[in-house]
Amino acid sequence: MRSMDMIPPGCVSCPMFLKIGGSTDGHHPGHLGGAPRYASLGMGRVSAARLTDAVERIAVGTDDHDLRSRVLEAIHEFIPFDADAFLLTDPTTSVGCSPVAAVPDLATLPNLIRLKYLTSQNRWTELPASGCATLWNVTGGRPERSLLWREYLSGFGIIDVASVAFIDRFGWWGFLDMWR
Repeated sequence: MRSMDMIPPGCVSCPMFLKIGGSTDGHHPGHLGGAPRYASLGMGRVSAARLTDAVERIAVGTDDHDLRSRVLEAIHEFIPFDADAFLLTDPTTSVGCSPVAAVPDLATLPNLIRLKYLTSQNRWTELPASGCATLWNVTGGRPERSLLWREYLSGFGIIDVASVAFIDRFGWWGFLDMWR
């Protein structure tokens, strides 16, 4: 797999890549829904082309965990996030496996997984055709509509989640959640 295959088609139009600066709606705190502390970074808009170029430069001769870790590092240089989960999924069943994750409390991981499967908002199998969305956008700025946010993410101060599904003609083969 080429590292470029890690960016789903249509992602350049995803709010995750385009709305990295301040809010344009007057209500959203900016970036990916990040805490106001991110607003002081003055990063402006991220160039999707620069991010794509950074991912393309990643050496492919590694195992899947290392490749995904490197992709996360490249993304993090452009888009600040506090936690992440990058899973492979079975293309037939869409069941997640082989996680690369940095979550606030590993002891609560079973509950996080349970809630992710029970929540339709930003679930990898429910994302728009672009393959990406933010929790803030899919809930109309009301993340409390999400079971995952109400029962897990809000307790860690997470304001928003950018979700990306990786899909090919065989089905879903992975998803990435980045939390702020």
